[in-house]
Amino acid sequence: MRATAVPVVTGAVRIPRMRGPHPGHTDRSAEYAQAVVADNLLLERQLCVALHRATRAVLACYRPGLAALGLTYSQYMVMLVLWQQGETTQRQLVALLGLDSGTLSPVLKRLEQRGLVRRTRQHDDERVLGVSLTEAGHQLSEQAASVQRSVEEATGLTQVALARLRRQLDLVATRCWTASDNLGAPDPA
Repeated sequence: MRATAVPVVTGAVRIPRMRGPHPGHTDRSAEYAQAVVADNLLLERQLCVALHRATRAVLACYRPGLAALGLTYSQYMVMLVLWQQGETTQRQLVALLGLDSGTLSPVLKRLEQRGLVRRTRQHDDERVLGVSLTEAGHQLSEQAASVQRSVEEATGLTQVALARLRRQLDLVATRCWTASDNLGAPDPA
């Protein structure tokens, strides 16, 4: 019995779906393979594009509130860690935020110049740089809470949906880091 092609429209590409006893063993298998490849390369099918667009949109929502606090997004991420954990080290910040120390050092320097954080060398190991909040840094947390609320409201999602989205994104990140480690890809941090 000869396989027959039934067209399936996906995105902007028409993919013939093969029906018959041995799909893929027909004279149209090359056409099918090309259509699948073309469909997989559509911009709207790319996870990276969707994540990139969502990230840019979310950061755009943060920007006005953070500007009112005099913080950049990178500075805000550092402050979030410190508000949650209190004192930490620069090495721990690098690990938690996924930033390299060359990126983090100027961020910490600017926060220190503004009087929001204090950096100190540990007495038992001079190589370890401790980072902690000043009183002004602690006080800024009250104003920063409103920034997070406004971004959450802008998404239009419920608290339950936001929590679910965070869990899904964490899972995607964990699985992708694991996959990239298994493939030998270098860690950007």
